[in-house]
Amino acid sequence: MKLNFKKISAIAASTLLAGMSVGLAAAANYPAPFVNSAGAADVAVVYGTGAGVSSLDLVQAGNIQTSLASSVKGGTTTIDGESFKFEKKSTNFHLGDNITGVVSSALDDDQLPTLLESGKYIDNDNDEIDYTQKIVI
Repeated sequence: MKLNFKKISAIAASTLLAGMSVGLAAAANYPAPFVNSAGAADVAVVYGTGAGVSSLDLVQAGNIQTSLASSVKGGTTTIDGESFKFEKKSTNFHLGDNITGVVSSALDDDQLPTLLESGKYIDNDNDEIDYTQKIVI
């Protein structure tokens, strides 16, 4: 059996070129299908652990996660209806802070007039009872 190096190298080169064209076509749509058209991530990055697994798996998984995170669209949230901002001019309310350091009194219909409005309640005996709602902090 005679080894024909020219034929083998020509077949290997054509296989390599065909594989590269398929790979580049798949990479042209990146980050799809991992980030959907709304800009939300639809992916789980999984890497190996344990014996026999390279520590570079974690590094490359982090790189992939960072790359996909840069493709995710951020959004803004708008508040409809009533809201109350917990802050003073001198003190902002941050995660982990005690709320009494920022707001020390109760919230009532002055701050949230629709949610905490005052009114009258009529019970089964037709007795009218005035009520006031507030959130005590």
